[in-house]
Amino acid sequence: MVNKALIVTDVINDFMPGGALPVPKGDTVIEPINRMIDWCKNEENWIIILVGDWHPKDSKHFEKWPVHAVANTVGAEFHPDLKILPNAIIIYKGLDPNEDGYSALEGIAWNGFELDDILKGFSVEEVFVCGVATEICVKVTALDAVKNGYKTFILLDACRALTPESGEKAVKEMKEVGVVITTTDDIIKREEK
Repeated sequence: MVNKALIVTDVINDFMPGGALPVPKGDTVIEPINRMIDWCKNEENWIIILVGDWHPKDSKHFEKWPVHAVANTVGAEFHPDLKILPNAIIIYKGLDPNEDGYSALEGIAWNGFELDDILKGFSVEEVFVCGVATEICVKVTALDAVKNGYKTFILLDACRALTPESGEKAVKEMKEVGVVITTTDDIIKREEK
């Protein structure tokens, strides 16, 4: 049985409608993600990882983007409708004021372990990435996962982009390096066989 990880990227208040850096219809990812979390929670070979930006106030990242997801603010908290199971692994990224922190694989858990170390510790071979924004953190996470040797899937129905054009371009880039583009329903059906 192959060990798998669901990586939920940046479903935080500041990236949702009304937030400091909203992704259009970003909150529509929550329903398919919650469905996937509900399904995963009963599967012993799956781990669930929730990833969020957690920037210091003086981050250089804010030279490129509006101030968002500042550590210990409501904007950096996960959306209240996102299911957070007690055994979910929480990863924070963007902690270094000199880095953007786009990739979940650069993120760190509360115990100081990087996500890549955690995945290897659980013998994960396949990762399933979803969240926002498709063309930024989702894409960079997927590309990093491929680089690090994981079979990588994007759950496209559970992703939203800043613009349709940049989202399509990101999907094309990911496909070119071998990322499998799929949906939550397709994965659940595949896994239930």
